[in-house]
Amino acid sequence: DYFTRCRASGMRLRRWLMNGLLLHARGVARDRARAMSREGAPLSENDEPLSASSDASESFDRAWALALLSEACMSVEAALLAEGRDPAWTVFRRHAIDGRSYEALESELGLRRQQMADLVRSVTKRLRTRMAELLDVEGGDLAEELRDVIRLVR
Repeated sequence: DYFTRCRASGMRLRRWLMNGLLLHARGVARDRARAMSREGAPLSENDEPLSASSDASESFDRAWALALLSEACMSVEAALLAEGRDPAWTVFRRHAIDGRSYEALESELGLRRQQMADLVRSVTKRLRTRMAELLDVEGGDLAEELRDVIRLVR
């Protein structure tokens, strides 16, 4: 029922869950404050009203994007290793993630620049496909979601 309402709302899943968590936390804080006032105990000075600040929302979105990208990377890496294509992942990781140039990797890995570029392109394609699969759960515009992930992980 909860997820049916989420789909019907048109909201992205992470937003729906974030809103649900915020509403729950506010309810818990409200109930706690009521119980404390009924018992005559003073509220703690540290109890502050919960807010949905843009910083918290941005932090949540960034953590979500990093987790999603990490999951996609682990999935693609595992698939490549299972296929015996670990050099493809190694080149991708060293170039795209670690920031090493093809020139610096040539002697280390014993591959030509064009070979490495081809490997990186094939891994990137698989990562995009896996990201699309993971983002499909979110709903919304896939291109927009991918742009959000890229913006958030920079």
